[in-house]
Amino acid sequence: MGQPRVTRLLCCLVVLWLSPHVVEAGQIFTPPQTLSIAPSGVLISTNWGPGTPGMTDPLGFNRFDPTLGTLEAVYVTMTMTIRNDYILQFVNTPIMTTLYVATSKTSDPSILTDPTKLAQLTDGPTVILNGPDGVTQIFDRRATTQPVDFLKLTKSSGTWSSLLDPSDPNYISPTMTEHSFTRVLDASNAGTLPAQFIGNGRVDLSLTAMAFSSFYSDSGNGGGTVLTRANASVTIQYLYSARAIPEPAASVLATIGIGTSFVVCLLRRSIRRGRR
Repeated sequence: MGQPRVTRLLCCLVVLWLSPHVVEAGQIFTPPQTLSIAPSGVLISTNWGPGTPGMTDPLGFNRFDPTLGTLEAVYVTMTMTIRNDYILQFVNTPIMTTLYVATSKTSDPSILTDPTKLAQLTDGPTVILNGPDGVTQIFDRRATTQPVDFLKLTKSSGTWSSLLDPSDPNYISPTMTEHSFTRVLDASNAGTLPAQFIGNGRVDLSLTAMAFSSFYSDSGNGGGTVLTRANASVTIQYLYSARAIPEPAASVLATIGIGTSFVVCLLRRSIRRGRR
């Protein structure tokens, strides 16, 4: 085997090594990012929104890096915890008083005495998650509003509350709810919203919590209120189609190794023939 032929073969191997090698691309999830408005177990009094002291809002997430590939969808999960505490104060009078409290802003508190009308109330506590533009709602009140909580108590005097020590005889239990909501944002259901997550730096998602309270006294004495506190955490994850990526170096080295072995064998045969 002549030197020019060997040289040409080695050049081909070099070109093969330097040429781009790709592996098949597929859909990949980025690692999840989770942020909360407050540490776990910490509840903040509603109503709250961006700028409320003691909480992190808006939540800043890393945007999707477009060099990774094409963003297909944004998976958004919001978990919220809501606690309602009750305070009922009875004035010392010769008659018994029944106090009614609810997590509603009804303009006619007397409907709290009517089970049929009470069942029609739909303005319970809610947490809203806004998109990067601050206007579009990823989770709105239609999805996250909780049922109206209601409490009825008849006493002659004293203060009854869920803020008291559980061992106190006037202690009443609070109500707590925890719910999780997930939504997949893509071009088919969210318009241009997914594109707002693409780029460098961070994308801000703001949260707003709202809750109401109303009470009614059948004797006109005493008073009651509901204190609502909440926490919320948000997790986002990007689903994308990966771009073609370089083939692992081990595969390239294996190709070179095989080619080199072939060249060595040819050289040995050429030398043996020359000796004959």
